[in-house]
Amino acid sequence: MIRIALPTLALIALLTGCVAAPEVVSESPAASNPTSDVSCERAEPEVIDMTGATWQHPQSSFYDGTEEVIPGEYDLEHLLRSDNAIVVIYDRENLPDAAIAPLQGWITYETAAVALPSTDEPRAPIEVRLPGSLVTLCDGVDIIQLDALSQSRTFGEVEEHGESSEEE
Repeated sequence: MIRIALPTLALIALLTGCVAAPEVVSESPAASNPTSDVSCERAEPEVIDMTGATWQHPQSSFYDGTEEVIPGEYDLEHLLRSDNAIVVIYDRENLPDAAIAPLQGWITYETAAVALPSTDEPRAPIEVRLPGSLVTLCDGVDIIQLDALSQSRTFGEVEEHGESSEEE
């Protein structure tokens, strides 16, 4: 029962107004795990103009690419700017299923987090976006490094807002 309840609670926390979302403590360097073959490095964020943009909260924390609708750039940028979320974009074409399965399991237990396949030319097998325009590119999935990046955020307050830009 706990195994079922925790993913449900994580999804509810992401989708119900995000009242206790994490915020970035400081600019943390790319995470490292000395026992891993996966390497990560900081990268320049893409600048996204949100002027007049419409957004909505994702309906799931993990997308495998078979869904009819997945979150777009404005949805993801809203999560980063307003909900202090962690966004993981993965290269579905070049990342083996054996690497995607642990990513799916990990993201399910994270608060204010979403993982989805890249819809454009991916910059790396894994692109991790954090609040404050922090971007880390990794050449594979390493849960220890993902944990370290996620934990660079601390829980804080965010402004109350609806589930989409139409509710504001």
